Amino acid sequence: MDTAFWRANKELQLADEIKEKIAMYRAGLPVNLPVTDEIDLLQQLRGGVPQLLEQQQLLLHFAGLGFEPDQPYPALTYRPDQAASAASVFKQIKDTQGELTETLPTTYEYLCRLHGR
Repeated sequence: MDTAFWRANKELQLADEIKEKIAMYRAGLPVNLPVTDEIDLLQQLRGGVPQLLEQQQLLLHFAGLGFEPDQPYPALTYRPDQAASAASVFKQIKDTQGELTETLPTTYEYLCRLHGR
């Protein structure tokens, strides 16, 4: 990926707002306030679905760019039972992912089966 496009994009300067959000993410702070209960969800829905999607998109982009928080979200420190519960859910997701990776056909295999080849 050493085309003129990628070389030019390596030199781009991030906007101050994005730099601030990256710093918040790395500090383990919510970039946008997270949904913690039904009331938060309703308040954020009043602000519009785009606000909810922005949080998810930012986290996905940060992860894709290799940014990682320096520490966990501070609220988890005061909720060890929820952190433990989340850890078991993440383990279950990882185990399921491994099983599916081993058992599901590749896209090519699936398309061949779909078209009788």
